[in-house]
Amino acid sequence: MNANGERRRSPRVNRVFPMRYRVIPVAGKNGYREGNVRDLSLDGLRFQCTGGLRPKAGLLLELIVPGEQPVRSFGRTAWVRELPGRAGFEVGGRFVDQSTAVRRAIGRHVGV
Repeated sequence: MNANGERRRSPRVNRVFPMRYRVIPVAGKNGYREGNVRDLSLDGLRFQCTGGLRPKAGLLLELIVPGEQPVRSFGRTAWVRELPGRAGFEVGGRFVDQSTAVRRAIGRHVGV
């Protein structure tokens, strides 16, 4: 934890843009599911989606970062919270395997 009580290594920046994800292992013909990033850091993200996920689920993430080519990274869910009504789910995740190019693209977007 840092001096502010924050457990994250990199601060999250509020950003909203589309993304897609697939649950690993990929089973059957299930394609990507749609979601929206709500905040982002070099180490993780928070996104909203309609399908429920399990904590610690492996994900193949495709972020449609404005001004960049879509970037792909592996991730893992840290927590999942059902939103009120039929708004779907909010998911907190961390990047597990990130290429240098992906890290640079995200860094440009979060101002690092």
